[in-house]
Amino acid sequence: FAWLLLLAQTSFAQKFVRNPYLQNLGPRSVILKMRSDKPEYVQLLFGTDKNKLEFKKISSARTLDHDLQLDSLLPNTRYYYTVQIGNSQAVLDTNWQFKTAPPVGAKNKFSFWSIGDLYGGPQQLAVYEGFKKFRKNI
Repeated sequence: FAWLLLLAQTSFAQKFVRNPYLQNLGPRSVILKMRSDKPEYVQLLFGTDKNKLEFKKISSARTLDHDLQLDSLLPNTRYYYTVQIGNSQAVLDTNWQFKTAPPVGAKNKFSFWSIGDLYGGPQQLAVYEGFKKFRKNI
């Protein structure tokens, strides 16, 4: 009976069609966008300590495409986050992180990647691996 219950939970679990990605990153805000396979609410847990995600943002409607604007962030600060779709278990990946931009006028260096195609495939993976290799050489 337990395996049947586990199978039912797995069958109905929501998932990402497009994993979370960032837009409009600034010193005090960022937009996280993602797409789920079924219309649902999304909850984002985030914070500066990956072991204690103390802030929460919840989407305002059940939808496939999700845009969550995070405001009142600290400049030049690393944030970690996890996402929960509907009632499914939150997905925690320590790679899900971002660093806000330095304050306007700051003299410290700031680098970023800009990748134009969000759909997975062998060419996109090759570009991503090239970026990682290049980044190690900086």
